[in-house]
Amino acid sequence: MTTTKLATAAAVSLALASASGVATAAITGVPAEAQLGPMVLHDPDAPGGLETYIGLYVPAALGVDTVVQLSAPHVLAGGPTAQTEAAEIHWVLFDENSEKVENGICEVSPGDYVLWTTDAAVQFVQTQQTTATDYLPAGTPSSFCGPSNPKRFGYVVFETDAGANGNDADFAFWAAGAIVDNESVLQGYPSIGTIPMLGMADGFDSGDPAEQPTIVNSVIVDTPFNLGPQDPIAVAPILAGVRMNDSDANQEYVYLQAPIQGVLAGYGVSYHMFWFDRNNPNRSAQTIVWDDQEGDCSDSVKLPRELNIWAYNVYSQVAPGFGVPPSWTYLGNTAFNDPDRHLTDVIAAVQPNPATGYSSETYCRPDYWDAVANANVSYPGALGGYVQYKIAEINDPQPAPGVVNSAAAAWNWQEATSIPGGWATHMTADLGKF
Repeated sequence: MTTTKLATAAAVSLALASASGVATAAITGVPAEAQLGPMVLHDPDAPGGLETYIGLYVPAALGVDTVVQLSAPHVLAGGPTAQTEAAEIHWVLFDENSEKVENGICEVSPGDYVLWTTDAAVQFVQTQQTTATDYLPAGTPSSFCGPSNPKRFGYVVFETDAGANGNDADFAFWAAGAIVDNESVLQGYPSIGTIPMLGMADGFDSGDPAEQPTIVNSVIVDTPFNLGPQDPIAVAPILAGVRMNDSDANQEYVYLQAPIQGVLAGYGVSYHMFWFDRNNPNRSAQTIVWDDQEGDCSDSVKLPRELNIWAYNVYSQVAPGFGVPPSWTYLGNTAFNDPDRHLTDVIAAVQPNPATGYSSETYCRPDYWDAVANANVSYPGALGGYVQYKIAEINDPQPAPGVVNSAAAAWNWQEATSIPGGWATHMTADLGKF
């Protein structure tokens, strides 16, 4: 444990209260009965080097507002309300393929704040805080909050103890998240980027394993006998995220778009992140890459996991070989700001197949992407452009008429090339379905 690491964590803790405001194109920063953290990053080989921090905040009271009535309908069923005096938040960490990693609780109370983190150094301080019984008032909630053995990639779901028991949530909380990279693997130097925290309503669960999420009950646990807090079997941020179907039987497509940086922007790194509410090994997106002069070209990317991360202008190559170990250094030791339009599947690069290794792809070249200089033409190249993604609706199982049962999260980080260390975080634009 070092003072520098703890100072960084403290700075993150203070900044998280405004971090969710950076991502303004989705519903973030509001109290809800459950919260989804769609990306968790960690490096088990270098503790403290790449960590995730998620602040959980419990307001003392809730007033009536349109969005809050949708994100916390069961808590606000009777109108404005004071929050419960004693509470627990049940959390479950999954890996990128929806496999459970670990679960636990965070103790909270009205007006409380607690930091969920993968950082063992911060967890050690939380343990010290909790054991300071001569200093803290009796009944103060435990400060400890987070997993003991996180993986490199994952996502986390938070819900109230009542919700984890399959009942209506009995209080609401909001959250804000960030990832700190002290290893310089994501950007070539130490950096910090925010992750959107998506609020969800959490109502009574029927115990039917075929039950599907809805906008009024977006976190489903299997509770045939109500045996205590259980892990969710289905989660979809239908209110706050990208709805992946539109409640009819027609097969349509969801269109998303996110910016990438071009030649004149120094080929800054652009990370495009996608979280889906289920795995699909055959899922892919047809893409169109546009430049800033309306030139375009066609391409595609694979999106098989629940969490998918694509890095534009990042190159990675890992030679095949027996026992190739996963490592974040496969990104950190490679060329950033690559002028050859490299495109990297971050999870596949960091956790390569030992038999095949990994080598980055290239994205297609729009018409006016590169500089042109000859006797007749002088064109400096593109400042940037964007990638449009065409993804098939998720209609398995088919939603009931008038009901949406699937949702995703999509956001992007843009390297601040002139200000090392920071990412501009944006929600990926949702163009709708057609």
